[in-house]
Amino acid sequence: MHTLKRLPKAVFITVYGAVLIALVVMIAALTSYQTNARTAQTTPAPPVTAWNPAPADAPNVAASVRPNVIADAQVGATKTGVMLRGDLTPIAMVSAETAGHISRLLEQNCLDTLTLETPDNMRFELLGFCFTTLPPQTIADLLHFGDEHGANSVTVTNNLERQGGGQLAQLYWLDATHEQVEALQPAWEEFGLRPYLDRATFEAFTDDELTIMEANPSRPHTYKHEPAGAALREKWRMPEPGQSW
Repeated sequence: MHTLKRLPKAVFITVYGAVLIALVVMIAALTSYQTNARTAQTTPAPPVTAWNPAPADAPNVAASVRPNVIADAQVGATKTGVMLRGDLTPIAMVSAETAGHISRLLEQNCLDTLTLETPDNMRFELLGFCFTTLPPQTIADLLHFGDEHGANSVTVTNNLERQGGGQLAQLYWLDATHEQVEALQPAWEEFGLRPYLDRATFEAFTDDELTIMEANPSRPHTYKHEPAGAALREKWRMPEPGQSW
């Protein structure tokens, strides 16, 4: 017959404490697992948005360009579509078909960057167009108004896909005299806003002032005058060209 021996008190306390700690750890782990399981069941996975790159069929654009309208064409794919650069020929500037050709290039391609230069070195840009376009008459009006009035650049930006956006035309005269600006203003006001444009700005820089006329369909034409050149440097205490801060 074996006699049961009592564990020493110190040993009993040690063993009992270890068992108690292990039990607490197991309960905590089980609770954490159940919480995570419930969270996984009730929390939906974040939506996955597929990234679809813009169609970039550069060979199709290159094949569509008429060399008698756009000379020295350079075409390439970009992250947002196709880029086309070239020179408008002298024939293009007097041809009634030029604007229609440009309009179709925009409509039939994701041609989001179109940069053309006229024989008089005016830059004509159409940005953000991807299978969208402007009416040929609007393109022709902008091109010929800018060229005939000595603009340095004419840019139309398509922001229709953005909230609150639209199609904005910007015409720039970068080295004008005060007399030229005064003579331009009646022409700006008469030209105003063309069909399918949501806003247009006419901006002329002299050696000391920037004059901006904004054409907006919801209100009369508005003018702003800002310092430029030496006046701008004086206003913001900027150094003269060639000087450091």
